[in-house]
Amino acid sequence: MPFGTADRVPSGADRLKKMQSGLDNMGERWKEGALNPRKHPIKAAIAAKGKWASSVQEAAQKDRFGKGLAQVNEEQMLASINATPSSAVADGVRKRGAKVLAKMEKLAGIQAANAAEIDKLPADTAADRKARMLKNYELSLAVKDKMRS
Repeated sequence: MPFGTADRVPSGADRLKKMQSGLDNMGERWKEGALNPRKHPIKAAIAAKGKWASSVQEAAQKDRFGKGLAQVNEEQMLASINATPSSAVADGVRKRGAKVLAKMEKLAGIQAANAAEIDKLPADTAADRKARMLKNYELSLAVKDKMRS
């Protein structure tokens, strides 16, 4: 039997076929790689902070976000969503239960502190209530930053 030659650049269909043929082992390969990375993921990400910042700026300047969205195929997106079982979201939350709990506890603490601060303010007059509302708004805007710190 003579040698065959593969295309120099595989077609999209050939790439998809190869990817799909490896799906059965993909999960285990991913897990093995995730547990044994070439670099420590957190330390590497911290070290690459400058690269990330310049990449984000370049992406914004070149409008990569908008150009990427212009290429989204809505029918394919809907087909993918419809092919995903509803249980996938719940399964994901359950798998990350400890992480989700830590975030929710942190959020509850921030909200409790915000509520205590607002509750200290007077609420007798319309001006008082407006001041409370504005303070609540300011504190609400700061939640995202507090969650990330």
